[in-house]
Amino acid sequence: MMRIVARAALAAALCTAQAADASTPCYSEALHWTRTFAGGKILVSTSFGHVLSDDNGKTWSPAAPVIKDVQARPARIGADLYLSEAAGMFRSSDFGRSWRRIGPQRNGAAGDGSGLVYACSADGRAVEKFDARAGTWSATGTLEASARANVTTRDVDGTSSTTECGDLNGKQQFALCEQVALGGGAVNVISKHAVFQSTDGGKQWSGAGLPRAGNEDWRNVAGPVLVDSDGVLYRNRAPLQDDYRVHLSRDRGQSWQVADLLPANPADAPLTLIVGVEGRALYVVSARVKANPHATGLRPLALYRVTEGKAEKLTDLALGWVGDLGFFSIGPDGTLSLTAYDHILLRPADSEQWLKIEGRAMTQKSWINCISTPRSTSDGAVPGRDKLVAQLEPAGAQP
Repeated sequence: MMRIVARAALAAALCTAQAADASTPCYSEALHWTRTFAGGKILVSTSFGHVLSDDNGKTWSPAAPVIKDVQARPARIGADLYLSEAAGMFRSSDFGRSWRRIGPQRNGAAGDGSGLVYACSADGRAVEKFDARAGTWSATGTLEASARANVTTRDVDGTSSTTECGDLNGKQQFALCEQVALGGGAVNVISKHAVFQSTDGGKQWSGAGLPRAGNEDWRNVAGPVLVDSDGVLYRNRAPLQDDYRVHLSRDRGQSWQVADLLPANPADAPLTLIVGVEGRALYVVSARVKANPHATGLRPLALYRVTEGKAEKLTDLALGWVGDLGFFSIGPDGTLSLTAYDHILLRPADSEQWLKIEGRAMTQKSWINCISTPRSTSDGAVPGRDKLVAQLEPAGAQP
């Protein structure tokens, strides 16, 4: 199983000061995700809570301290944000200034801004639908009923594989719903082993198994499955360790093929991963990995926009090592944002210029940074670490 070390998680981990008292703990500050809206509005989740800006990052203020899990990422659906954590599912209609609980925890929410939101039940057995206007939840069709038979699919290399999704008694071998994505006039439900689709608002679902090849399974897939406006599915997949490639499916997940989205990558950036979709435009990064026997880090090096098969390089990246693909976000007005552990990169919709906003400018408190340097042995293991504690005074902090 390929595990990716989150740069933010690494920075937030407990480290020990190399000083007179070597046992002094240090918890680093970190940024987790960014969401943007029109008019220069920015919402950032940090280790010290959620913070807001109404002027493209010039000034910052704290958001309502309702959400406890600062790493839980919200889904932007229309003008609202939906966020789920252990305490329940919450909705914000004022860009994170306040949150209202709308029910128990549900995961993988998606919607098209029409007022209907689809989400996976907490146990992964069902898809539920939320009417934002009425403020009520309702059930959709039964996923198990659509997946009683084993589903055989064809993989990229031509081999066939069989996925057992459930049985007549309703017993499931795994969660059937982990993520919802809308596109191509359908509601798509994705789990570790299957894709379900509904074209009638969730009354009925049809299912197809996700292909497997040898020991390859969902653990080798990074990030969510993305869907464009034509209903084409995209996923990042690594049949071989450290060999991520983008795959696409035009037949609702029944078969997949490698998607050559970028020209040949340079030797130091051999990987291509898709991080976002907006209509028919695909956003992909070139990246490289650095592995040791325990974990692997992913380092994005450049961001591209691919439209109608043509790749446009938007910017080089210096985000450091990241742990997943949630560092990228697209605002409803087209604003692009990328989140590193200590800064964000922002390209407003009305500009071709990228803004770099430091995390320490988002708080009046001192920005604490724990820097750790691995000390590796000849076999690549990391038995210990040299720790350095640096406390940086905030630069340009705003109330």
